[in-house]
Amino acid sequence: MHLVRLALLGFAIVTAGSVSARDLFVNNNTGDDRWDGSKPAYDGNTAGPIRSIGRALKLSRRGDHIVLAKTDQPYRESITLSGPRHSGGVLSPFEIDGGGATLEGSRSVPARAWEHAQGDYFRFRPSGLGPHQMLFLDGVPAQRAADAGQKALPMIEPKSWFTRDPFVYFRAEEKKLPDQYALSHAVYDVGITLYGVENVVIHDLVVQGFRIDGVQAADNVRDCILSGLTLRGNGRSGAAVSGSSQLEIAACLVGSNAQAQVVCDGHSRTKLTNCDLVKEGQIPTIQRAKDAKVEETQTP
Repeated sequence: MHLVRLALLGFAIVTAGSVSARDLFVNNNTGDDRWDGSKPAYDGNTAGPIRSIGRALKLSRRGDHIVLAKTDQPYRESITLSGPRHSGGVLSPFEIDGGGATLEGSRSVPARAWEHAQGDYFRFRPSGLGPHQMLFLDGVPAQRAADAGQKALPMIEPKSWFTRDPFVYFRAEEKKLPDQYALSHAVYDVGITLYGVENVVIHDLVVQGFRIDGVQAADNVRDCILSGLTLRGNGRSGAAVSGSSQLEIAACLVGSNAQAQVVCDGHSRTKLTNCDLVKEGQIPTIQRAKDAKVEETQTP
């Protein structure tokens, strides 16, 4: 009788786990955060796609799947997965299916934000500066110049920039104003933060334009996989693995990040499988701490 009860209990747990897992649909074009996310299109009542990933995470439960619609606009938000609610099991991971969509950390610099500094130099005050701020020209990182800290502004090439607290300085071409360029800057620190989660899969997503990292496994991350992501144009790294986290990065393209393509700190363990880490100048592909372990494999 005792064995029968255990068997029934095990069956109940497996059944409950399979029933509780849901697909939550997100569409930043046609969605509405008042809807329940149960359907990819609105049914005229309350069933329909959610507008933001953040709202989907608030509604989600262990083992759920968040399915993003790829639209003509990026998802401009910063999200955090934390604790059991955003975790999964070995056979039913918590999943974010990006569907080829883009998670974007930058916004356009408003024309009214610019002020004239001198000559062809203009400046604006971002909401947050710090060492990892990014300025983008036509959607890609603009050329960053160094500031020697002297009173005079440094001589830099047109269409390049530098920071001098609390401002970002940009040099325009002769007889042009900054609002004649498509300039944007990083407004969110991290694209996706993972903290205290296990059995998470995130795939088929572009993560770009964040002030620090595209994806950050902050601490206590276990059995999580980033698969088929493009991680680019972030102020420190495309992916950072810290603390005691263990993360696999598989078939990802990582490039144009300012400090390193991948940063591994603390006692973390990172497995890189079939990744394309773009080598750019003196920027390291992998920056690792002494106690951080990194395994790289490429299959034929």
